[in-house]
Amino acid sequence: MIHSKFEAEADLVRSKLEPDEILEVKLVEENETNLNILVIVTPDEYIQLYVRPLSRAGYTLIPERSTIINLFFQKGETFKYDLNLTQAN
Repeated sequence: MIHSKFEAEADLVRSKLEPDEILEVKLVEENETNLNILVIVTPDEYIQLYVRPLSRAGYTLIPERSTIINLFFQKGETFKYDLNLTQAN
């Protein structure tokens, strides 16, 4: 069941970003209360441009857990979705 949550969420994230800029969408961790997703985009993208599209998908940027090349987002209350958006090296 959790795997299907990941697939649905991965599809949602892919629909908000430019397909040719996404290198990988990967499940990092899963449990009964949390899904942790890693999204890797091409190194030449300005990832701050993804804040608005991901907020439309329900994600909130957590600035204190973000850097210039890695943005951390979260959504959900009883079930949390953690999303790390990072640039490839």
